[in-house]
Amino acid sequence: MTETQCDGSSEVCETTQISEVICPATKEPSIRVFIMALMLLGFAIYCFIDQAKYPYPTEFALNNDTVGYVLNHWSPYVFIPTGVVLAGWGVVLLRRRVQAGEKGIGHIGGEMIPWHDVMSIDATRLKSKGLIHIDTNKGRRLTLDSWKIQDFRQLLEVVEKNVEPEKYILK
Repeated sequence: MTETQCDGSSEVCETTQISEVICPATKEPSIRVFIMALMLLGFAIYCFIDQAKYPYPTEFALNNDTVGYVLNHWSPYVFIPTGVVLAGWGVVLLRRRVQAGEKGIGHIGGEMIPWHDVMSIDATRLKSKGLIHIDTNKGRRLTLDSWKIQDFRQLLEVVEKNVEPEKYILK
């Protein structure tokens, strides 16, 4: 991406290339995960409150008494840990950032992929889904999704600048 900087006194503008970009995560994917976590935690609380209405059944069979008892007495032990795991996953999704620069591309805090290790870039679903897959010589694959990453166009411009055109798969 090019940035144009102009000062008010002259008509000459300076154009510079962006050589490094850090893309934070978008909020939409994590919000969906947080909603699911809150639904599970809320349902677990409701089951705890509603336990008194469902006493131990006289016989364990596939009937309403048994299903109500099992749902209200045992499902909170599944819903609470699952809700906590989903909430943690939502936090992780919010904190992930992608960095691309002169040395390579990757998630901050993770292993960077050097540009010379890039074997191919699959951009076949870029127009329809906003996805590109970067495959490396070492068998590693990095998927970049425009729905999950802010400043996706700037990231693509840095990738285009650093990767040879013959490595792109566009069909």
